[in-house]
Amino acid sequence: VGVEPVPGGGARVRVADNGPGVPRDLRRKIFSAGFSTKESGWGIGLALTRRIIEEGHGGRLLLAPSDRGAVFDIMLPG
Repeated sequence: VGVEPVPGGGARVRVADNGPGVPRDLRRKIFSAGFSTKESGWGIGLALTRRIIEEGHGGRLLLAPSDRGAVFDIMLPG
């Protein structure tokens, strides 16, 4: 987890792991409510997180390009 200022105001919070990453064919689906790759998963985590960031804080949640693991950027306004 890291935080850095964004030119013009605001901040970027980057959350990264060292797992297998997000397969290319699933990248458009991961923020959809109900989507999960787990048999017992509810598929609500990323959808709810995106809603909180966008509606509650006026920011954006993005899947960032990565060579290894999954990397998410939370872009918050200044």
